[in-house]
Amino acid sequence: MTPFLAQVMSQHQGKTVMYTVIGTDWRPFGHPRARRPINSVVLDGGVAGQILDDVRSFIASASWYRRRGIPYRRGYLVREREEMERIKSRWIYCP
Repeated sequence: MTPFLAQVMSQHQGKTVMYTVIGTDWRPFGHPRARRPINSVVLDGGVAGQILDDVRSFIASASWYRRRGIPYRRGYLVREREEMERIKSRWIYCP
């Protein structure tokens, strides 16, 4: 590994890189951000554990998707109540 590559990787270690679509390509968006602890996310009882279990299972199944030619990606729609009448929706995407 080159010293430059090692330096870049160390700057991203422990952080999340956000991506956005430009045309048909996914490109990094902004600077790497510190990861948010899962216990800081307020969800109904057991939902965080179910999502984490599903993500771990998905990550472990990459070869299953590749063997079948199925795109290897997963998305979650998480809705949060901002006020009584408005609901915000967020996509969480696992490439």
